[in-house]
Amino acid sequence: MTDPARNAAIFYAQDGFDPKAKGINGRRVAGDSFLRGFLRHADIAEAVFMSKEPGELDPVRALAADLRPGLGLRHVPMRAPNSMAPVPNYFYPSPNFSTDAWRRAPYGTGAWSIWRLTRRERSGCCGRMAASTVRSRWPSVGSPSPRGSHRP
Repeated sequence: MTDPARNAAIFYAQDGFDPKAKGINGRRVAGDSFLRGFLRHADIAEAVFMSKEPGELDPVRALAADLRPGLGLRHVPMRAPNSMAPVPNYFYPSPNFSTDAWRRAPYGTGAWSIWRLTRRERSGCCGRMAASTVRSRWPSVGSPSPRGSHRP
């Protein structure tokens, strides 16, 4: 049997995963590719998805049936996130996960991990935070020194 600790509940909104229905953009194409790869290759006994309503998962059910017949698919309602158990990980593909951190709060910060992977990790706020930390410690890195010369 597959270890549920290696699985993750995936937040699903069609807008983030379906370029055919919502139009092509980088986020949707990347989401579609991730979803296809996960359904095809993940070592899981069931695919777990969190959304507002079970009917939102109809496109995922059809895709899973096509890519991996027999794979179970379970819906986790957003109003009952603890029902993702025994799956201990939650994938939320967006740069702002504060709402989901608050959603987890009543169950404790160790109830499940929240993870994400977005292009903003390298180009958005996280990159700016890292750069400002580097500049505050080593002013000559990435910006001119006050005297106009750079230290090696």
